Amino acid sequence: MARVTLPLGITRISGRVGNVCFRTMSATGRVYMRPVPPVRTSPLSAAEIENRARFKKRVLLVQQMHNAGTRLSNKELWKIAKQAI
Repeated sequence: MARVTLPLGITRISGRVGNVCFRTMSATGRVYMRPVPPVRTSPLSAAEIENRARFKKRVLLVQQMHNAGTRLSNKELWKIAKQAI
């Protein structure tokens, strides 16, 4: 990734311009540019489909626990969801 110095008139940039993607890192505020990743052309494998389904179930479980008023951190909620599913 290349680091970018913005001109004085531009304070923020993000997104895609042609085949270049700009990204601002929230922690440092620095702007980086990188080539746009290639588009996936192959279909998902059975293992990938299974992993995505498992992840979706975990997300729903964490959201339900969060909405129920659980006072645990996100890290703790994810740990519980990982053990449950």
